[in-house]
Amino acid sequence: MIIDEIINIIRNTTKEFEMILKVTSAVAKYLDAKKVRFLIEENKVPETAPLEGVVMPVEIIDNRIKNAWQIIGGPKELKGEIKTQLLVIGYLLILGMENIKLRGQAIVDSLTKLYNRTYFDIRIREEIEKSKRYETPFSLLMIDIDHFKSFNDVFGHLAGDEVLRIVGRVLRDNTRSSDLIFRYGGEEFAIFLPNLTKENAMKVAERIKQHIDATIETADRLRIIIKKNPLVKDGRSIPISVSIGVSAFGGANKALTLSDIVMKADESLYRAKETGRDRVEVVGRSETLRILIVDDEVGYTDLLKDYFSSRGYVVTTANSGDKALELLSHRMFDIMLLDIRMPGITGLDVLERIPKLIKKMKVIVLTVVADAEIKRIIYEYGACEYLQKPISIEYLDKHLMAQILEMKA
Repeated sequence: MIIDEIINIIRNTTKEFEMILKVTSAVAKYLDAKKVRFLIEENKVPETAPLEGVVMPVEIIDNRIKNAWQIIGGPKELKGEIKTQLLVIGYLLILGMENIKLRGQAIVDSLTKLYNRTYFDIRIREEIEKSKRYETPFSLLMIDIDHFKSFNDVFGHLAGDEVLRIVGRVLRDNTRSSDLIFRYGGEEFAIFLPNLTKENAMKVAERIKQHIDATIETADRLRIIIKKNPLVKDGRSIPISVSIGVSAFGGANKALTLSDIVMKADESLYRAKETGRDRVEVVGRSETLRILIVDDEVGYTDLLKDYFSSRGYVVTTANSGDKALELLSHRMFDIMLLDIRMPGITGLDVLERIPKLIKKMKVIVLTVVADAEIKRIIYEYGACEYLQKPISIEYLDKHLMAQILEMKA
């Protein structure tokens, strides 16, 4: 029966335009009509002007047609059972659309128009299961507005609400349609980033690295864009900054749960706020991560030491290849940043003498010249990456953080 078919369509459709399309297609087929439309108030149903085909009102309010069927190329007159069926189908369709609207209100934050925490708990569980099934990587960003309480205290709650709307809009306008954005609670937002890899990434390790690189780039890009969208109050431009915590997963962990990914993202967010705010931190960093910096230029060793120490890492420095080999002979490190050109024992000499150690730590080479032959040699010796001098904080954020996240994720 046509009514049973319509009920099934309405029950299994979650988008209003899809529901209308499927129902009108089913009605057109049932009536053997060329085309069927369901006219609603937004269609601006005329009160008196005739429309093409047969128009049958479903709802009339204050002597005005609110909802109606328009049947083109079908029966010229609707009688008896067909008319009754169309009336019933019309009411079912109206109820179905209202239910979708109510459902939308239940999962959307009224202030930012982003998904809310209730929907976060439901949807992210679904996405985790999808990732496990297809073994595709994904990431979660936890975003917190820095010093949000001061916006409310100094400028009032209306200003605080406007800050939330600004951040929500920036996140919505600068992410992919496949990314899921939530107002997680208070001044905190969450973004679920499914598979950021390129189509030609075939190997698992390659897919994970590409995804991690893209995740960090996305997080930092959003942080920078938010800073470019200040709150304007009484002609005054008030900057907004955010701290972002990142957790990334390869998709192979079948025991992974929602609480696992939230906990790791929260840990990263906490570290971002504790180490100065207005920054991106990644899962897996810990106070016990050991870094050896080998460079004969004091300026670079100081820069790198300050950079890593401020983020909670244990940092050791060496100003020569001899000192580096001495340290490596009795201490273990997770990462070594190694200058390739030093007097006496060079960085290449160090690499050549520690092949077994390279298997247990990441070696990132520092070089002034991006020479193809040097790159070939350092990769042959087991180095995982190189950083080209001159080095700045921005350069480190862009070119180094992916290496650390990949190692610890």
